[in-house]
Amino acid sequence: MSRAISSNWRKHGLWGLLFVALAAWAGTTYSDFLKALGQRESSMNQFAVNRYGYAGLFQMGSLALQDAGYKTASGTWTGKDGVNSQADYLANAQAQVNAVTAYQQKAEAFILSQHLDTAIGTTVNGVQITASGLIAGYHLVGPGALRNYINNGIVSSDGNGVPITTYIQQFAGYGLPVNGTTYASVVAATPTGGVATVVTPPSARYATTAPLVNASPLLAPSAAATPTYATAAAGFQGATGYAMGDVRTLMVLLVAALVLLWFGYTLTSSWQGFSAGTLTIFNLKSNVIQGSIVVMLLMYIIW
Repeated sequence: MSRAISSNWRKHGLWGLLFVALAAWAGTTYSDFLKALGQRESSMNQFAVNRYGYAGLFQMGSLALQDAGYKTASGTWTGKDGVNSQADYLANAQAQVNAVTAYQQKAEAFILSQHLDTAIGTTVNGVQITASGLIAGYHLVGPGALRNYINNGIVSSDGNGVPITTYIQQFAGYGLPVNGTTYASVVAATPTGGVATVVTPPSARYATTAPLVNASPLLAPSAAATPTYATAAAGFQGATGYAMGDVRTLMVLLVAALVLLWFGYTLTSSWQGFSAGTLTIFNLKSNVIQGSIVVMLLMYIIW
């Protein structure tokens, strides 16, 4: 993502440099972005753990911590930054900042690999796309939902029913991670970026900030919960990034290729048998007719 932003700045020259200066002055640095994210996720409570196990300032789950290098694929702690348990993680606010930075660098890599950065500066369903908005959408709703929104305009929601458009707007216009930051800088930040108003669906209104943490030992669900989809097809595409119809077409083509290979093998074997004198012309014709019937029946069934 930082590469994408640099590319945009090279295009716009002096205007890009002026934007950086104004962003720093207006409270839109990466530290400000993390402060705004921490306020939304945990009310800046580093010890927050919700009922699903999402933990810390930024309510990171096990998969996110794996991407950040703090857990293995089996879910055990790696010891990175001296964190060997959840208690260590909760007690170490700087490790939490390092973890979310590493995770968002993974988000940047995904956004670049999927060419979602090309949408920066455009609007999707009336929502202006910014680099930090893309990261927020990835962090809070997931990569599949972000890709489907940018590529197909599909508006997915988190487990609390908040649409991805809210996140993209709420966290728009912040500076991006390059070399990380410190917990002290995050605490001292005064975020003023983002968009004051959010997309308002006809039937409901979503607040721009909705802390998920309360005073009870088990906190409210994190926004990182599984997105919800209107249809099974949308859910399949959200999880895999591919449309059901495209997958079916691929499977049909694979089956057709296998059937044709079988038919070719049958014809070749029959002809060799006829040439060697082990099969009569009647046997050859019979094998060809039977093979043709099988091919036509299979094509009719799978098509």
